[in-house]
Amino acid sequence: MMQPEFTQQALWCLKCGIRDGDDEVGMTTLHLLERILSEEECNAHKALQAQGLRTQALLNTLSRYRHRGASIEPALRKTMDRALEMAGDDHCDIQCSRAGTDHLLLALMANETSRGGYVLKQIGLDPAEIQETLRQMPREV
Repeated sequence: MMQPEFTQQALWCLKCGIRDGDDEVGMTTLHLLERILSEEECNAHKALQAQGLRTQALLNTLSRYRHRGASIEPALRKTMDRALEMAGDDHCDIQCSRAGTDHLLLALMANETSRGGYVLKQIGLDPAEIQETLRQMPREV
């Protein structure tokens, strides 16, 4: 099976996250998560809201973490690679030909060593519940 590509919505989040990244640090998983939160039409944002997450409260939390010392985050590349793997994985519940923001969110949550994944864990999101919510949504384009 060919490696999937990102959906248009996922690419938009990644491109804007890069643009939003700090000049000296570049994009981090926090920038990616901020971008997902600002894109109200993407599946990842909708799934977070379905879990009762208040967008502004999480954005405020992310801002505090981002200013706790900047360092280049190799976890971002790992998160992107994992999202592509999950999209093409026959055993993944939301397997499809393109990796969307849903895959990016699940990959962030699975990587607790990333700053974005750490924040999601700290606020108590349940990856299984998020995955179930995402499974019920139509695929992104």
